Amino acid sequence: LEPLVQITAHSDAVGDVQWHPHQEHAFASVGDDGSLRLWDLRQCEAAKPAASHVISETSVNSLNFNHINPHLLATASGAKGCGVVAVWDVRALGGAPLYCIRSHTDVVEQVVWAPHSEHLLGSLSVDRKVHVIDVSKAPPGGGSERAPDADPKEVLFVHSGHIGKASDLSWNHHDPWLLASVSELESAVQVWQMAAALRAGGEEGSESDRSSYDSDDLAEITRKAPRLGEQQQQEQQQGGLKSDDTGRRAGRR
Repeated sequence: LEPLVQITAHSDAVGDVQWHPHQEHAFASVGDDGSLRLWDLRQCEAAKPAASHVISETSVNSLNFNHINPHLLATASGAKGCGVVAVWDVRALGGAPLYCIRSHTDVVEQVVWAPHSEHLLGSLSVDRKVHVIDVSKAPPGGGSERAPDADPKEVLFVHSGHIGKASDLSWNHHDPWLLASVSELESAVQVWQMAAALRAGGEEGSESDRSSYDSDDLAEITRKAPRLGEQQQQEQQQGGLKSDDTGRRAGRR
């Protein structure tokens, strides 16, 4: 079977690729060259991306578009001692990320947005841990540094049940707080859920309290959802960000 289109997308190995969930012709790719590239299928024959930016000095292993906010994209990268989860506004890739979370102690292999929320994502790492992160609690821009004895405040939960490098993570699309993860050294799939008391902190940022939805529901959620990137751009135009105020506003959603 011959591919419809084949392009030389990166100068080194391609780490991940994903179609945009809201735009049928758009997709993005990341690679070992440290770049994030946005593509328009209608223009791919020219082998020129719609946008291309080097976002990391190390390999970028994973990307994931937000299911609710069409402008948000998360990436996974890092190095030994400091894993990095970054959240980007695809309309402003030339600048700094909206959020940069350094909660893992080793390379982050995958990042996955929760299907029910604009603010929640999961990340897994070579450090054998899976983190559930609420980006609305992270300081804008550079983000939180991991303290030696504590995780940043935006980390709602850490799953430490794997004995090897965590290799894949999936959110349940019908039960918003049910996740499954696997590691390279185990023959089992671990299905787990945060305790109700911990989930309460993340529910404030959830865009829907329904346990399931179809494509029409998602389109309506997308239309009504507040835009994190737009909010930050407006605040910058008004004279700069105040991280404490931003966190309180995001927490009230």
